[in-house]
Amino acid sequence: MNIIFGEAVNTIPDNYTTLELDTVRIEGTDTKTTFYCLVENIPLEEFPLLENNKENHAMLMENYKNQNWDYCAKLIPFLLGKFSGELDSFYNTLSQRIEKLKNESLADNWDGSVEASARGIK
Repeated sequence: MNIIFGEAVNTIPDNYTTLELDTVRIEGTDTKTTFYCLVENIPLEEFPLLENNKENHAMLMENYKNQNWDYCAKLIPFLLGKFSGELDSFYNTLSQRIEKLKNESLADNWDGSVEASARGIK
């Protein structure tokens, strides 16, 4: 899987599968960048379900941003293994993050972005 930063995703032809991952905000700034992945190896047998899998991924990201944790918790196991498993580490990380976020008081303007510093993502 290749990672694409920000608006560069708009240069990728439509016949490639690109999926939103995280939006990262640099610590101490309002600067945000959305990261996407370019899925490289989709098995032939997965092609009939590709559009459905892409829609499910988009719904996961939308519900994550809307703090609909239960929906996300139900959808993540379904998405594991899809896209040749290329996103499984992302889905596992997101699941762990959701478990932590469930117990936090988030600001009203929380948009799903994660904070990054010189030491990495928090």
